[in-house]
Amino acid sequence: MKIYLSGPITGVANYRENFRRAKEALTRDGYTQIINPAELCEVLPESIASWEDYLEICLDLLDKAEAVVLLPGWDMSRGVRREIRYAIAKDKLILEYETTMER
Repeated sequence: MKIYLSGPITGVANYRENFRRAKEALTRDGYTQIINPAELCEVLPESIASWEDYLEICLDLLDKAEAVVLLPGWDMSRGVRREIRYAIAKDKLILEYETTMER
């Protein structure tokens, strides 16, 4: 199953670490196709892309997944809420990540 990670990025200093830990935990559980949008921030500088540009790209990536895993703090993120609405409209499975998955 291809999984899209969805979590807060804007205003979160350690967002890359949060996404990395979630990806590692899911990989240990046997999931190998994980879309990590935080990696996009490493290759697409903020100086050439707006928040809306990032969201548009993220929704395109979400289209490729069968499931969305929500990271802690998702309910405080405007972007994640948009991704959830999009995922519901596309009939994607939505799961909430638990930090207890980390070993």
